[in-house]
Amino acid sequence: MAKAAKTRTCVVCRESFDKQDLLRFVVDPNNDIMLDVYAKAPARGSYVCQNQTCLDKAVGKSIILKMLKANKNADFKESVKKSLLNKLTSAILMLKKSQRLVLGTDNVIDLIKANKCVYVLFAEDISENSKTKIEHYLEKNTVKSTSLLTKDELSDYTGLANCTVLAFQKCSLTDSFIQTVNFYKKVLNTWKILKKV
Repeated sequence: MAKAAKTRTCVVCRESFDKQDLLRFVVDPNNDIMLDVYAKAPARGSYVCQNQTCLDKAVGKSIILKMLKANKNADFKESVKKSLLNKLTSAILMLKKSQRLVLGTDNVIDLIKANKCVYVLFAEDISENSKTKIEHYLEKNTVKSTSLLTKDELSDYTGLANCTVLAFQKCSLTDSFIQTVNFYKKVLNTWKILKKV
């Protein structure tokens, strides 16, 4: 018998979602709010769904701070971004270790052609020629992609000099990585919208 998915309620829209599809915020020992990226911190938490409006309200109108009775933290935004980035980088390392990650333009193209690629991550500063070449195959094989991080950052995380592109094979860790990338981008978009918060 399959295990039932754990559900939680978004504090903004009050709808129920699978726990892994939500952002969990908790209060640290200093009574500051923090993002619990692995949803395992031993503290009472509040959950926010992936809807941009809910995320905007949770942060912008301080719903999360009020729900958890936490201090208003000036470094909250940076803390959230850093937590999500740490989750992304640890997922990259785990995918590399499990041999589900392919690096380098030619290797990425070969994986796409073989229909074994489910997602591609470009460095934000990849050359236009390389990106166009890869996008041609992505379009043919309907593989999703995004641009995130710099070439230097990707090189640091993967251990490969001048790393400009990563291809991901299908596995649960890849699914989690894609979900975290989406959260990260939504959070960054929220910070742009809520500059005064």
